Amino acid sequence: ALPLSGLEIPADGYLPIILEDGGPFGLSEMGETVYLTHNGQIISQLTFPAGKTGESFDANGACAFPTPGHANTEEGYIASLKSAALPELTINEVMAANGAYYAVNYFYYYDLIEVANTSSHSIDLNDYYLTDDRDSTNRYYFPDVTLEPGAFYVVYCSGLPEKGENHAPFGIGAGETVYLAKHGIFIDALTIPADVQMNESFGRSGKMPVYLDSVTFGKENGSGSLTGVAC
Repeated sequence: ALPLSGLEIPADGYLPIILEDGGPFGLSEMGETVYLTHNGQIISQLTFPAGKTGESFDANGACAFPTPGHANTEEGYIASLKSAALPELTINEVMAANGAYYAVNYFYYYDLIEVANTSSHSIDLNDYYLTDDRDSTNRYYFPDVTLEPGAFYVVYCSGLPEKGENHAPFGIGAGETVYLAKHGIFIDALTIPADVQMNESFGRSGKMPVYLDSVTFGKENGSGSLTGVAC
């Protein structure tokens, strides 16, 4: 059991509890029931099923998105993103229907994923992987490249890895989620809206995922909107 004595929750507030290694208990990925007790009596409980990495659950089942410290709503998701710390390497920008940008051999256009080094030190990309499948963390291995602070690396999602080390063996589409993993553990994800348009870029403006006002692969993202706009 984990005692909560001495902790306070404001009215209509939330208290995230981090279950650290070496603590009194952890949660099983195979699913289980968590109990809240008071004076030896169970006052609340939540049963969750076996889930995938990154899934969260509430009393109604799987949540559309995780919202630690906030209400389980879209507004809570946005608030949690604003308060969360991004990983050092992030998925910064994606384009799921590309017919105009970054042509290969002048004629061929492919879906694009950009990662950014948001840290103050260099990052070895060969520790990281990209995938569009949560059941497979390593569909695309980054090459042996060192990314300097503030730098970007663009991957062509062509489904043709034989074309080069910056070509992933999969394509991406509207409504899909792309994942970034390190040593087999997912550290970042970005869901492409189902209504994203041809040649429309989606990515992060600060911490917020937005429809970007302009295509900025290889450069810092500018402003954007929470609703779709043409680039």
